[in-house]
Amino acid sequence: MADFSRAYLRRVKQPLFSKLGSSQAKSLLFEVFCELNLSPFNLSASDYHILVTVLEERLEQRQLVNAKMLSHLKGDWSVDSVTEIEVLGDESETSSDKEELPSEPESLCEAISDAAISGSLAGFRLPSNPSPMQQSVLQFMQLVLNTISTLKEQTEGPEVMRANELVAAQLERYERITAFSRQINTLDMEYLRKKLALLPYVLGVEDVAVLVFGADGLCEPFYVSVEGAESDLGMSMLLASLAEETVKRCGVISGFEPEFASSYQDVILDAGFSSNWLAIPLLIEDVFLGAVIVFDDSNDLYTEDEVNVIVRVCNHMASALQSCLQHKNVGLLRQRLDDELQGVGSVQEKLLPQTLPKTRGCEIAAFYKPSGRASGDYYDVKKISDTVISFMVADVSGHGAPAAVVMAMCKTAFRLFLKQHLPISKMLPQFNDFLCSTLNPEMFVTAVAGRIDIQSGVLEYVSAGHCPAILIRGATGKHELLTNRDVILGVLPNQTYNSTSVPLRKGDRLVFYTDGVTEAVDEDGSAFGTDMLIETIENAPSLSAEELIGKIVTTVIDFMGSVDPDDDITLLVFSF
Repeated sequence: MADFSRAYLRRVKQPLFSKLGSSQAKSLLFEVFCELNLSPFNLSASDYHILVTVLEERLEQRQLVNAKMLSHLKGDWSVDSVTEIEVLGDESETSSDKEELPSEPESLCEAISDAAISGSLAGFRLPSNPSPMQQSVLQFMQLVLNTISTLKEQTEGPEVMRANELVAAQLERYERITAFSRQINTLDMEYLRKKLALLPYVLGVEDVAVLVFGADGLCEPFYVSVEGAESDLGMSMLLASLAEETVKRCGVISGFEPEFASSYQDVILDAGFSSNWLAIPLLIEDVFLGAVIVFDDSNDLYTEDEVNVIVRVCNHMASALQSCLQHKNVGLLRQRLDDELQGVGSVQEKLLPQTLPKTRGCEIAAFYKPSGRASGDYYDVKKISDTVISFMVADVSGHGAPAAVVMAMCKTAFRLFLKQHLPISKMLPQFNDFLCSTLNPEMFVTAVAGRIDIQSGVLEYVSAGHCPAILIRGATGKHELLTNRDVILGVLPNQTYNSTSVPLRKGDRLVFYTDGVTEAVDEDGSAFGTDMLIETIENAPSLSAEELIGKIVTTVIDFMGSVDPDDDITLLVFSF
């Protein structure tokens, strides 16, 4: 059967909404419908003519549109221009031609609002995989339209006014619920608690209590609208008992049910609440998160429609609460891991040299800065005799606890091999084979180890894929890169590592470092690089070893600007 009123309403609404916008157009339509005692549900051709005539007068009197727009509207609204197909409807129209309900909340609210004005949801269909919100909204608005269906044939004043007021009130209620659902979409538990202060207004009840089950299984007040209720032990026990009743029932319970009225009525009245109450479980996939208890001063029973609306709001709240609880648990886990890593970092720092050896003819300085709680960088310096120093600088791939464990292994291996008085070229092959049998496949270590004989002025070093050390000659101020390198540690077993000898002279400076220095980036993503490191060292010829490290660190930090380091930084400097 043709829907005459829908066709005429569409002729009115579409041009008006495009000129005035949704909010102002709706307000004007309601006003004129009420003034003319017209019903939007059975608008005839003569009613349509009267309606558009008055609308034109209002638009002109209030200067809501200019003359040109008004002329366009009159043309669009002309009764003569309404085609037969628009009035009678296209009988071939199928559900596939209907518009899908939008998924975005504001668009969804707008679409359903328009449908309520026209008195029909026939123009919409649910998508093949509707969201819970789309299903809830369609059900909710069907309740609205069912409520006012008995008034559709009433064309005289009071009934039309009542119908329009009911539509407006239900739409306002739906918009409150939609706005509330958006506001509680949060991961912040305290923010959610504050927003729950809106619940009595949203649900249209006197008082609300929200209780949450803790990890210990106890149900405690999370939000209560009555001031001081959360700190009142007796009231808290009462609310917890009502929440636990919902768990036993696995559903909604009411204060009007005899078993609950006899058990709780006097206690609830003594606590200052109304005996007209509902308790709704907060349930997600058969897991009880808590319960919502609403109290109202009215003595009327909650209707089925009212209960359904309250349950829908509680379902939204259960989802928000679950998100907050999961986020809180993740935060607690992250804090626990952070505390553990901080403990690892504290132990790790104690594995580094607490003091550097002092030797005539050689000044030694070091710097160590992890990018996180625990580091994969390692350095060590050991005085073998009055004139001989052994050292090692290593960089473990990755960060965190795994890298810290391997760093501790480097410390143990280095000190053990020194006790065995092994040459450096023999020390690294054994350490490499040990790491190959121990490390995960994705982990590796770069390292440089060596011996400095101050008396003879010779550096002997072995590099396992580590950054090339920088040697600044005191006589010329020019640099040399110690580029001889073998395979990184922990990847291929049975490797040979060759030592390289370099002469040292008075005034020379030797800088070892990890790639956290050269790979530090600025705000544009450019790396600090080896060239800038060399330039920084060459431009500070008169600085001591300690001062030179300070200069390098300051230059790197200034270069990075606001960028946080994402790798550990270690420096070891020898000045002769």
